[in-house]
Amino acid sequence: MALIKAEQVAAWLQTLPGTPVGAVLLFGESYLCRKSLALVEKALLAGGGELHLIEGEGEDHQSTFNKLATFSLFGGRQVFRITDSELLAASTECSRLWDKVSKAKTAGQEDGIRRALLAFVRGAGLEPEEEALSGLTAAEWRQHFDFDRPGESLDWTRPYLRAMAEQGSQSRSSGDAAGERLAALLAQGLPPQNVLIFLSGSVDKRKKLYRYLKEHATVIDCSVPEGSGAQAQRAQLPILQHIVRDTLKAGGKKMAPELVALLLERVGFHPAAVENELWKLMLSVGNEPLITREALDELVGRSKEEAVYALSDPVGRGDLPEALGVLARLFEDGVFPLIPLAILRNAVRKMLLFRALMAGGEAGLSPQSRYADFQNRLASLRERADLKKLLDGHPYALYTQFTAAAKLPLPRLLAWMRLLLQAELRLKNSAIPPELVLHWLLTAMLPPKTGAQTAGSALPSALAKSTARIKIQPEPASFVRP
Repeated sequence: MALIKAEQVAAWLQTLPGTPVGAVLLFGESYLCRKSLALVEKALLAGGGELHLIEGEGEDHQSTFNKLATFSLFGGRQVFRITDSELLAASTECSRLWDKVSKAKTAGQEDGIRRALLAFVRGAGLEPEEEALSGLTAAEWRQHFDFDRPGESLDWTRPYLRAMAEQGSQSRSSGDAAGERLAALLAQGLPPQNVLIFLSGSVDKRKKLYRYLKEHATVIDCSVPEGSGAQAQRAQLPILQHIVRDTLKAGGKKMAPELVALLLERVGFHPAAVENELWKLMLSVGNEPLITREALDELVGRSKEEAVYALSDPVGRGDLPEALGVLARLFEDGVFPLIPLAILRNAVRKMLLFRALMAGGEAGLSPQSRYADFQNRLASLRERADLKKLLDGHPYALYTQFTAAAKLPLPRLLAWMRLLLQAELRLKNSAIPPELVLHWLLTAMLPPKTGAQTAGSALPSALAKSTARIKIQPEPASFVRP
């Protein structure tokens, strides 16, 4: 029925009263998806009803279909939200699903292996049969999963898949077949009070279910080109400007165009951070109608620089309690979850760069270099075109990262980069609360000190239980903590 962008959601919602909704698909940039989703769910449930949450990974499709087709005994809308449905997942994500299988196998988690294997097989439209994986040639594997077949023998998957087949897992429709059944169910029409919402980071637009939703349902495209190139920035700028206009209007404030441009330059393409920083600025000026340059320099410029140093410094020193404390303060200030992640990623990259410079010897840096000598060397390094952007920031903050890099083993720094990638994928593609993901990241990165509490016990008991429940597993100790 409609393919709309995130900024058109409010206008579309005006047409909802008295109109059967059926199904809605939201996909793309996580912040825009969440904002659009909040508006849609608020409008749908304005007259009362219930929201049902379904995780797409390992979902029992038949159970979901039965719920969608059932008339509710209660009044109000029944909204069923499926997060990251396998029925719409892009085939390029099969490698990520296989990573989950490998991690569960390494950790010896039987339930995790079964769930991950089922999601992997069904994600490619295959049935969980004994030789579904071990019997595939390299060419067939590439055709189904779009990445190279692992070099190891896959005979170990046979008992798991055989058990799934014997238990009737094949009746839980998989792949395109399940998508076609759902499309047929939607075509027949759901009970008037039932609404299906798909929320996904990315979708495979070649799938029949997506094509059906595009033609007969409402698809909200929140995708935005990534990167810092000119073409990407041209697509990103109108979205950020739209957020600025809406936020300023909600706060009853005004801001000069040149200050808006400066704000966006400092924050970058982080929609949630732009909104949060604007609210901080509006609150800081009190009853004044205009946001001034002084307020912008005082809050945004300083807070960004302090956040970079405050979080990267304890991580470099291996101080887990302080790092968790800084993270808690950042969340209290409403910082967008991807910003602490970006701070840590940039810090680790710089540590790896310093290790390379020390190993090469051409920069004149050694683990014993003092701050004054480091400053002199830094000035010459910044003259190199390939290092200028990598070595931005305050010299002392860089020096703390340099000294940390000199003490940290290279395998640990490399392991940190892998953990950061895992955390980013979970922040963008799962419903796990960001606080839990970033707490897990810090406890996985920083080993406990001798005689101190373990990283898990240093967390509040409720948080530790929640982390265990969602089954986020760090890398094996031999890899993470060499």
